[in-house]
Amino acid sequence: MKTLINEWSARLLTAIIMGLLVTPVIYIILGAILDFPYAFDTVSIPLVLISQGVLIYFYLFSRVKFTFKRLAVEAVCWFSVLIYNFIASGFNFFIAGEKFGAFSCMFLLAVFISWQLFNGYHGELERRVMRIKPALTCAISTSVILVSMFGVMIFALSPARFI
Repeated sequence: MKTLINEWSARLLTAIIMGLLVTPVIYIILGAILDFPYAFDTVSIPLVLISQGVLIYFYLFSRVKFTFKRLAVEAVCWFSVLIYNFIASGFNFFIAGEKFGAFSCMFLLAVFISWQLFNGYHGELERRVMRIKPALTCAISTSVILVSMFGVMIFALSPARFI
């Protein structure tokens, strides 16, 4: 029973990390890029898609030994993905609460998609997460999901603004 809980919490944390990685694609699909200037789109979208591709390759298919060079590449890729998430979550000129709620909606959708796509696939990311203490993975996973659900509730229950 204990190993089953450890395995499921590691898979959930893996899905959360992959969901955070996939969230920009949902913003792109929903048309958030239409609210930004063309120059921003032509620079940011290829950069974010290449960063996502590199990270997905590292986390799912790569068997390369973990080195400082790889860590630096991962850090740069994550930086571009997180910056894009932050900027794209402000489309439609959302205020802070709406911005967090919209991001939470996109993020939970991306976590669900990641859970469905990568559940049972034992890639490098899941092996890394399995090295973390099970209580910590369970606590992190639960807190991230609860905070995201709270953000969705705020977004769903807030009245629509009129400009």
